[in-house]
Amino acid sequence: MDSSRVAFERFGTWKKSMMVLKLTVWANGGIRDVWKGSLSTADEDEELLVFIDAVSRRPLGFDTSGDAFELGERTVRVLRDSGDDLLFEEFLVS
Repeated sequence: MDSSRVAFERFGTWKKSMMVLKLTVWANGGIRDVWKGSLSTADEDEELLVFIDAVSRRPLGFDTSGDAFELGERTVRVLRDSGDDLLFEEFLVS
């Protein structure tokens, strides 16, 4: 597991660079939803992430209080107590 500080540094970098991300939400081990968009908010103090879906422009807010984080080379996985895990991945357009 990685610290929330390190995870929010990555989130902050993605937000500042307006990186296009793919967000996958798992519920009980199965994929529930997949979106492409970017982060509009990455507030470490409030432990809050707000992701904006590129198609609908709808904001999706996530309170990460007490959640665990796993960082990959181009990913951050948020392991949530609720069982709905989040995977943020850099979306590389070829």
